[in-house]
Amino acid sequence: MKEKDFSQLSYEEAFSRLERIVEALERGDQGLDESLKLFEEGIQLSSICNKRLNEAEARLEKLVQDASGHLRREEFTVQPEEQAGEENFQDDLPF
Repeated sequence: MKEKDFSQLSYEEAFSRLERIVEALERGDQGLDESLKLFEEGIQLSSICNKRLNEAEARLEKLVQDASGHLRREEFTVQPEEQAGEENFQDDLPF
């Protein structure tokens, strides 16, 4: 199957189309062939969304005030979800 070119879509456009595909697949009113086409398109759109998010994360910076009161730019890093709050998770278990 020929892949569609989604390279020019913004994150919002790709995500919106992906949401519509998920809704259509959840309704289940398509035949097998149409469902497979939608699924393949959804995979491509998911990849575009992931790429756009990675690009945005790479551009993030934060302003940090040093001891003398001057602001400087510093790379903003995001802690992976599986590590964020991992120590506290065990404390919340009831057993």
